[in-house]
Amino acid sequence: MQVGAAIVATRFVIGATTPAALALLRHAIALACLAPFVPLVSLQRIARLGEAVTPWLLLGLALIVAGLWTGVRSSRACQ
Repeated sequence: MQVGAAIVATRFVIGATTPAALALLRHAIALACLAPFVPLVSLQRIARLGEAVTPWLLLGLALIVAGLWTGVRSSRACQ
């Protein structure tokens, strides 16, 4: 449902918005779709999940930074 809503919203606003605003719109749709499920998750369960997910989040962040750094360094706009 979230992906479908994002695709429909993208079709309507693609010509009238910037890429950053479009990304913000997609994240807002995702938040609206997932927000009703937040009360169903206990805080203790979230804490246990955080311990297991933290290394993966750090790895993902490192890969994103490396990808952006590589893209910026090889971009013609920076030369």
